Amino acid sequence: MSQDTTCISFVNSKGGTGKTTSCLSIAGCLAKDGNKVLVVDFDPRADAKNKWEIFHPETDAFRSKT
Repeated sequence: MSQDTTCISFVNSKGGTGKTTSCLSIAGCLAKDGNKVLVVDFDPRADAKNKWEIFHPETDAFRSKT
């Protein structure tokens, strides 16, 4: 059985453009539809992790500190 993988990126060098909000909204919808979702946040402030825990507390999340 072949599975296709789709990669969606939210990139902009300017802050405050809605990258994290857009990313988590799409990821949340995909996860609720039963898809496996991986969100990778390269921002040292870890905004994606912090916001995900607030808006999607019902989902399991793997947490990594670097």
